[in-house]
Amino acid sequence: MVWFPKEHQISLCMNKWKELTSKQIATIYAKDFAPYWEKLEDREAVWQRRYYDFNVYSERKMHQKLEYMHNNPVKAGLVKDICDWP
Repeated sequence: MVWFPKEHQISLCMNKWKELTSKQIATIYAKDFAPYWEKLEDREAVWQRRYYDFNVYSERKMHQKLEYMHNNPVKAGLVKDICDWP
């Protein structure tokens, strides 16, 4: 969850974030998960082209989004409990 004081700053941030991390992620997958990485059709595309931002407009909505993010590793079967994820 990020906050920017001015409009349109999120797109600049996301573009830079994807640029900096895509090469690192690709290198890790190619090295540590080669069988999986080699099966992907387009090994260069680490991130989806688009992202979907969501403006948090209330404290209730912020808690809802944080709970959703914290539950992702549980939903993916990576851990049994939220607290197990580092």
